[in-house]
Amino acid sequence: MILPVWSLAVLALARPEGPPPLPRDGARLVKFVDAIRAADYRGDRAELRRLDGALDAFTDARLAAYRRYWQGFAKWRRAINGFNETPLPADLVGDLEGAVSSFRAALVENPDWIEPRVGIVGAEASLLYLAGDDQERKRKLLADFVPLLRELTAKGGDNPRALWLIGGMQLQAPPPYGGDAVKASATLRKALEAARLEASESGAAPAYSPTWGAAENLMNLAYLFSHSALRNQGAALAYAEGALAAAPEWHYVRDILRPQIQAMGDDPSPAGDGSADRLRDEVTALERAALDRWMAGDPQGYLDLFAPEVTYFDPFVEARVDGIEAMKTLLAPLKDAKGRAQERHYEMIAPSVQGHGEVAVLSFNLVSRGEPASGPQPLLARWNSTEVYRRIDGKWRIIHSHWSFVKPPSAAGSATSGRTSP
Repeated sequence: MILPVWSLAVLALARPEGPPPLPRDGARLVKFVDAIRAADYRGDRAELRRLDGALDAFTDARLAAYRRYWQGFAKWRRAINGFNETPLPADLVGDLEGAVSSFRAALVENPDWIEPRVGIVGAEASLLYLAGDDQERKRKLLADFVPLLRELTAKGGDNPRALWLIGGMQLQAPPPYGGDAVKASATLRKALEAARLEASESGAAPAYSPTWGAAENLMNLAYLFSHSALRNQGAALAYAEGALAAAPEWHYVRDILRPQIQAMGDDPSPAGDGSADRLRDEVTALERAALDRWMAGDPQGYLDLFAPEVTYFDPFVEARVDGIEAMKTLLAPLKDAKGRAQERHYEMIAPSVQGHGEVAVLSFNLVSRGEPASGPQPLLARWNSTEVYRRIDGKWRIIHSHWSFVKPPSAAGSATSGRTSP
């Protein structure tokens, strides 16, 4: 799919210009935050411990809540990365309890701040898991955990980090709260939209504010489509690659999750076996995964779906585009969205999949909204889309893609801007 250039979003890796002035030691704290997030993605538990301790040197009272938050984050992520080791490290409980203490210290400095609550809920969820059959310990943990989770659910509907936690619990927690992959998928995709919105507005927040969540939600969707009833190797791989585009050194995704997805094997169910719902869900999930990456400023999701012989039409090309190499050339200028409009939201409306043997035709309407980098007028486009998929070597690939406006823009509206008529 190729929406106009303005539709590419600046997501996790870019902040709008004009951040507020930093307090004393603020610039140094930004470097520590970047180092903590990088160590988390690398799975470097020793470096996370070192950075946690080094933050004690920050004494500016205006940074106290942030310092405590990032100390809690370093401990929390040190524990999360420990879960990827065999055998489990003996210090996981200590790290998680220390994380809760640091997050609570941040709340003392800023009682209304939602971010430490996200950290407490996440750390205590892991402590509940580690409690095993110790019912008395679980009872004590739940007495604190349940009210916080309810508060987070009520107040975190536009926070990508809160939604990341909630979606993960909807997937993995025991019933009746968890075990619902469909509900979790919807929550995680809502979290991606929240991350896009946050990226477009983050110029008002200090650079050391928590802004993680975009890559994490892509990772959770990759896990969901590879470890749940919505199993779909193509969608899982697309989300995993999207997470790695945002965090290329992410040890868990690169070295653990992606190989698991690649080892899933082909779906044994052939097209045309009468499972219309399964075919619809599979093809639509592939398209949504590519759309989510597109809206995050990453066209590679569609490039990975295109067959070598793909053909393409949209309102901005003068003739049919033929072949994957021509598509790569067409998409190349779109990889840098800075200075363009920032995409906030899209909605896929009434997707329909018609299966015919090894071919599936996906058609839907799409509404995309964005804000220009300069100027007050919001951008809105309504699209008709037809994607023709063919199963090639066991994988669904797009062999033809056609995009057109639902209502062509009038002379008063600029076609290249994607505006509808006034």
